[in-house]
Amino acid sequence: MNTTLKTFITLGCILLVFSSCHRDISFTPTQRAALFFHLHHYINDTHISTGQMAVDDSGRRYQLNVGKFYISQITLHGADGTDWQSYGKFTIVTIGKEEYLVDSVPVGNYKSISFTIGLDPTTNTTDPSQYSSGDALAAQSPSMWFGEGKGYIFMNVQGLADTTATQNGALNIPFSYQVGTDNLARKVNMPNNSFSMVANQSQVLDIKVDYSVFLQSLNFKTQGACTPFSDAVFATTLANRIPKMFSWGL
Repeated sequence: MNTTLKTFITLGCILLVFSSCHRDISFTPTQRAALFFHLHHYINDTHISTGQMAVDDSGRRYQLNVGKFYISQITLHGADGTDWQSYGKFTIVTIGKEEYLVDSVPVGNYKSISFTIGLDPTTNTTDPSQYSSGDALAAQSPSMWFGEGKGYIFMNVQGLADTTATQNGALNIPFSYQVGTDNLARKVNMPNNSFSMVANQSQVLDIKVDYSVFLQSLNFKTQGACTPFSDAVFATTLANRIPKMFSWGL
């Protein structure tokens, strides 16, 4: 048998092996389901909308004209002990809207979730002008970006307060608090609350967001504004309150 024929036979055998392997392999796509967050915006026990006056647990009267924040890095904690994390998905939340499609996730039984209020360091270096209108990371109104080299605003809370001693005056004292920068992103670990994701169906998780936790005990007259660039210590105090703002909805 000459060398050319031997080579031809050898190549034929190799192709046959690969062909047989290809026929035996089968891929089963992971089944998915749509996960929605229904975020209920509150000040203490009052379900609020933009510009609605409410009273916190210390009797202070105020309203929120802006309540916006970023959710990212959503992790589903499986009943079997495994975790699934969403990558590259960012949700911009505002008081004026309550229901959000956050991602398409694998079917299964889950015991809880966790997520980050803020963005990962890489994404936080990008510029809103890089994104198309309608993208969560595109330019927002009011702005959710501190500016070039400073990154995005992770939590933006603004409003008007009554600062009279008797709490029967006008809501005419403005306040404005913005949290951002990589070290002030905060992880929210929700308590166990079992749910299932079923193929080709949607699951809505009800979550309460209580802004009075973020604003607790602040003196709107003397502490009326803050960013990480104006007062890093104050901004850190505000950031540390963020995880306690979230609980399972009613």
